[in-house]
Amino acid sequence: MTLRRIVLFSAIIAAVGIPIWLDGASHVKWMEVSMLLAEFAIAFVIYYELEENRANSFLAEAHGEAYQGRVDIYDSFVDDCSNSATLEQRAEAFAEVIKKNATLSKKCDLQLLFFSKSTYVLRRSLFHHDLMIQWFPQVLIRLHFMLWSYMAVRESPMVWRDSFRAAVRESLDKHLHESNRDITIYSSKTQNVVKITCDHMRRMRDSISME
Repeated sequence: MTLRRIVLFSAIIAAVGIPIWLDGASHVKWMEVSMLLAEFAIAFVIYYELEENRANSFLAEAHGEAYQGRVDIYDSFVDDCSNSATLEQRAEAFAEVIKKNATLSKKCDLQLLFFSKSTYVLRRSLFHHDLMIQWFPQVLIRLHFMLWSYMAVRESPMVWRDSFRAAVRESLDKHLHESNRDITIYSSKTQNVVKITCDHMRRMRDSISME
């Protein structure tokens, strides 16, 4: 609201604050320019509010039902594939678990759809083009790490798949540059954990870059 008020106030000043010493053609020209600037200012405020509403909508959804869906995916990944010897084998085993569980499969699809759609829709936003990467870098990394084997055989629009991978790659760059710490996947049921090491994340980033 602060930005809106500032812009609208400026637009009003531009429209009515015409120098009183101007007259005739100069006065008319200044009026035309002032009104044009005011219209641009109002259009900017409308665009800004639309951007803010869209960003807030995505954030609310990510912290709402989508969050509980991720918790269930984390639980299954940690607890149902504990016999896997390596992290890569765990992801492959998890893909088989998903295929046999229609409810879990739907939750995974909804997560991939949500973050792919959000990243794609916001890609040309002037204010929030990297919203998902700034707010959820670790979430994107976890999802890709858990679901890469499942995604390899899942049919989905190429544009959304590419959008998701690009967001994951940028999230990896951000996390490794700013934090450079292992990422932990927790099970809310057993409190067991799976760690994604920085070495695994670097290999993941290299693999995505080569695709």
